[in-house]
Amino acid sequence: MGRFGRPNPSITMATVTATQLNTAGTASSGSSFNTASINFPAQRYIIASVGSDNGGGTARTTTLSGASLTWTEITNVTPGTGRRITAFRAVTTGATSGAITITHSGTAADGTNWSFTSFQNVDMSGTNGSNGIVQTAT
Repeated sequence: MGRFGRPNPSITMATVTATQLNTAGTASSGSSFNTASINFPAQRYIIASVGSDNGGGTARTTTLSGASLTWTEITNVTPGTGRRITAFRAVTTGATSGAITITHSGTAADGTNWSFTSFQNVDMSGTNGSNGIVQTAT
């Protein structure tokens, strides 16, 4: 019993769980790369991070497509000349799978790395899961 003889309210908090789905990269030069096929579970919040390097030139804009998902950029940082790391989000309603195409605008990248992680028990409301990200550093 709580204060004044009233029952304590019951609050249940679900634990956020993360599962690494795919991490890889290539040192090959190019403006478009495909991942291996990735299995995305149903009802998950997906975070993808993509890093690219063009050997000291201008950092390029990166986009993702594939697996019947809508990929929305969360943020990007340029930690050095010609380097860019971009984070994306997507939300799955049903299970889906497929290769993801990573496309860099402008000149070819000298190398690209990627990582895809699924999260369970995350707020997936808002535009393409926008409420699942509370804040981002820029």
